[in-house]
Amino acid sequence: MKHAKTLVATLFLLIVCSLFGQTATAQVRIQFNSLPEPLEQVMNTAAAGDVEEAEKQLKSLRSTLGDTADYHYVKGSLAPFKLAEASAIRAPFIARGMRKNWEKAVELDPDHELANFSLAMFYAAAPGLFGGDPEKANAILAHLQQLGSDWQYPLKANLLMAQEADVIEVKNAYLEWVAFAPKDIPPRFTIAAYLNNEGAYEEAAHQLAQLDTLIAHQLNEARVAEDEALIQDLTEEQHKADYQWGKLAAESGTYLEEGKRRLQAMVAAGESPKNINLGFVHARLAMVFRHLGDDAAVQMHRSAAEQFMSGDRNLDSLIARIDES
Repeated sequence: MKHAKTLVATLFLLIVCSLFGQTATAQVRIQFNSLPEPLEQVMNTAAAGDVEEAEKQLKSLRSTLGDTADYHYVKGSLAPFKLAEASAIRAPFIARGMRKNWEKAVELDPDHELANFSLAMFYAAAPGLFGGDPEKANAILAHLQQLGSDWQYPLKANLLMAQEADVIEVKNAYLEWVAFAPKDIPPRFTIAAYLNNEGAYEEAAHQLAQLDTLIAHQLNEARVAEDEALIQDLTEEQHKADYQWGKLAAESGTYLEEGKRRLQAMVAAGESPKNINLGFVHARLAMVFRHLGDDAAVQMHRSAAEQFMSGDRNLDSLIARIDES
């Protein structure tokens, strides 16, 4: 998998899981530079936030590229950008169109790796009513393995996670992906977060330490290159890693000073990972202080967390756990 000109994007699995009420944290570097340049530009336009313009660009290419697998792959791949803003009524129809376009791409070119990968992720995440089919997902994995495709590694890891396979199986699949792409942040982060959720705290801490080193190295390179967009992306990755350290400390009662330091830094800066409001940071910090026996700090951060609830059931549940401890 080439690392040049990549787009760091949440897996289509995350989009589909959100649509169908499931959860997922997996990420992967989606690269579009294997596509013809005009189609690559369409994806870059969509990624920049202008989906309407991307659709216009794609429509203008119909006469020259409309009968190609690449065209249908890109047409399907615009759907996740639209799903983020779609209503609950429209979303299933958009998702169905996404699946049909990827299926058309694979029909035109059975060895189209990006289309196969994306389609397998859809089959794994969606209910049968919307075209989900775990057996088809596994068949695509076998096909990508037969092709020797780079995409077999993220696909295998994420299929096992989606299928709630044994922890050791999932961990080993992610470690295979890490070994194949040691400079990629997404597999390292995902395995760390997964192990954290599974209560394998020492293993999670090991992966988080490796992740810290990887992010620091890439941040240094980005600063030397004065690549502000990449610096921003990597800073977000560091925030996510910091939160995982805080969560690990809060849940396990270990690495307390490490977790406290990182959570306090986020609170001081008023920053948190995207999709995690600052209330969770305060709540985790309250749990850390509970382990440390500082009741005044527990109450201070519990009260601060409460200010961010706004009907968030997950945060409400986390605050309730503070009260019960």
